[in-house]
Amino acid sequence: MGHYRHSLAHGITQAHDGAIRVTSEPGRGTTFQLYFPAIEAEVDVKSPDSQRLQTGTGQRILYLDDESLL
Repeated sequence: MGHYRHSLAHGITQAHDGAIRVTSEPGRGTTFQLYFPAIEAEVDVKSPDSQRLQTGTGQRILYLDDESLL
């Protein structure tokens, strides 16, 4: 599953002309930095009434990490 997530992040970043920088230090962990080009564009802001928040139907998310604070 990890390879799938990596290729998904890489594909999205590449599709938006971005870049990924990875640094890793033994005993300290790995850092992923994603860079995307800045753009100047008009923003279409819709009123809160026009946006409906989608909700799930009982799904759950399982988050695993070896960091005790998380």
